[in-house]
Amino acid sequence: MLIFNAIYELVGVTFDEQNYYLPETLIPSLKNIVEIVKLDAYKNVDNNLEPIDEAFLNSISLAACLKSA
Repeated sequence: MLIFNAIYELVGVTFDEQNYYLPETLIPSLKNIVEIVKLDAYKNVDNNLEPIDEAFLNSISLAACLKSA
């Protein structure tokens, strides 16, 4: 799952919906996969994106920061 902010910038990534990562902390092979999925999401913005609760987003951001540290 990719997490975007309000202007569709990628701010988080999860592969199992339990561990969240900042995109810049991923290894190159995972960055390539994420880039492909991100481009597909941009092509299908109306069909693929779902809004999430802001509190959930804040907890994801914190989890990603902790994971990358």
